[in-house]
Amino acid sequence: MQKIFLVMLGTLLLAGAGCSRPATLATEDKETTITPTQQVVAPVNQPTEKNCANLGTGWKLFISKKPRLSFCYPTIWGVPKPEETTISPSARLGTAWHISFNTKSETPLISIFTSNFQKLGDSDVPSYCWGCINLAKDETDIQKDLLQGYYKLGGENVSLEVKKLTIDTAPALKTKSNFVSWLSRDKMSIVEWFIPQARLGEQTYNVVVSSDQKQEADTELLINSLDL
Repeated sequence: MQKIFLVMLGTLLLAGAGCSRPATLATEDKETTITPTQQVVAPVNQPTEKNCANLGTGWKLFISKKPRLSFCYPTIWGVPKPEETTISPSARLGTAWHISFNTKSETPLISIFTSNFQKLGDSDVPSYCWGCINLAKDETDIQKDLLQGYYKLGGENVSLEVKKLTIDTAPALKTKSNFVSWLSRDKMSIVEWFIPQARLGEQTYNVVVSSDQKQEADTELLINSLDL
């Protein structure tokens, strides 16, 4: 039921990307020599095949050419699959991409929005307001803003943890939420990392990464390997 919830509500971040099957983007998935290690290394920052291998057995480097993005990932998740939203250009401003993995659930999921992305007209899945994340505020005020808007739409009986942090050199926000889904009535536990105005190549994007709490540790390593 978690999969249904994330598709229908898109965690309010898919912005309608699940409305139809998207087109696969051109990517490069590089092979790397895997070197076992007993110690988790510090953030990679500029991922290379060697640095990804240093994260542990089965970690590889993934490079997306559009948008320009590279990160390390555990091969146990399968091959990353980047897709561009197929919302009609007449029904949106800007565009969005989503990178998923061959796991049984909808997570981990990396969503990348152009800074001007906006859906036009009516939609079953509401767009998320990136302007609602004001990292100039303290964590208590950010938590209040999110509970009054974003997470209120996702479910009821919400508990939320909020932490400001830096990913590579980009200001970011990490949230942990537990709530009962309005749609499925299931209990949900989701971890999300929000990176507003992230610099990917020559362009600026809004990036969010979602995972369940069982995937949190490995997703955190992926996050720390992002080249922003």
